[in-house]
Amino acid sequence: MDLVLFALLFLISGAAGLVYEVVWERLLELYFGVTSVAITLIVSAYMAGLGLGSLVGGHIARRLRSPLYAYGCIEILIGVFGLMSPSLSNWVGRATAGSPYILVFLISFFLLLIPTFLMGTTLPLLSQAFVRDIADTGKVIGLLYGINTFGAAIGSALAGFILIGASGLQGTILYAFSGNLAIGILALVIKRLSGNA
Repeated sequence: MDLVLFALLFLISGAAGLVYEVVWERLLELYFGVTSVAITLIVSAYMAGLGLGSLVGGHIARRLRSPLYAYGCIEILIGVFGLMSPSLSNWVGRATAGSPYILVFLISFFLLLIPTFLMGTTLPLLSQAFVRDIADTGKVIGLLYGINTFGAAIGSALAGFILIGASGLQGTILYAFSGNLAIGILALVIKRLSGNA
């Protein structure tokens, strides 16, 4: 397997993750207004989800027979959740209409914790698939983390300045979903062809 290939795929994964973040912020503004509350909710859910996902992913990655297979499945699950997120957001908005502000905040927070938790598991899973020697750990994790962060910056800029204006929220979600789906399927195919990791 080629680490450089998966680093490039992880760049797309990072871009998709931030595309979702920008879209979810716009969706939440419908219920919280254009305030710092929507941004606080998104950022706190992202940080909590990524942290918890990374913690859990690190524990389970070492025990998995094929972390690459798990990675592919998780990328697909992230995409499916992203695709469903506008409908879920509308459902939460209707179901909590007239409810206390804090209740709407908490329900939205825990809903966003699901995909962000899954996103957090991807780095330890992918790292485990490529680390063959303890001496290579820093190089592998540094490459994957760095390129994923670079992808996140690209995704944020694309969503905020180009995609939403050109394709709307649903169209932008479809771009991110397509990226996650393609990455997930490719990881599963490569796993099947290679027979390891």
